[in-house]
Amino acid sequence: MPRMTEDIKTNARDAAEQLKAGARQAIDTGRAEAGERIEEAKDDIARQASDTADALRKAADDSGREIPSRVLEALAQTVERTAGRLRDGSLMQDAGAFARRNPATVIAGAFLAGFAATRFARASATPAPQAATEAPPMLATGPASGLVSRPPHSIRRPRA
Repeated sequence: MPRMTEDIKTNARDAAEQLKAGARQAIDTGRAEAGERIEEAKDDIARQASDTADALRKAADDSGREIPSRVLEALAQTVERTAGRLRDGSLMQDAGAFARRNPATVIAGAFLAGFAATRFARASATPAPQAATEAPPMLATGPASGLVSRPPHSIRRPRA
């Protein structure tokens, strides 16, 4: 009987170790896939930013006027620098460093962004249809109904 108990414990320990190893492998695989997807998304965004910078430069060249051309060129350079920083990872490092130095600012910004998103979602929502059990919004008025419509300021209250 003691031998059987030891075998059960050993089998349970082995099964737990196999389960842990499988879980570690699944986590590592998930992290690697997530990292790849993040890199792909980052590269896509950087590529789109570079394309935008190229379009701005083309617009600057085509404008023919000096001031708009300078503004567009400066904007193109800023977009191109940002795309480069995104590609090499320095933009994300700078954002992380800023968040570590100013956590209250980041939290406040997240709160404001959430508030704005909520307001936008509510403003964009379609109104819910009225239920059949609700009273109609207006009562019929006029001589036939026995009710006469008056503006609120003309209604007199009885004196007590």
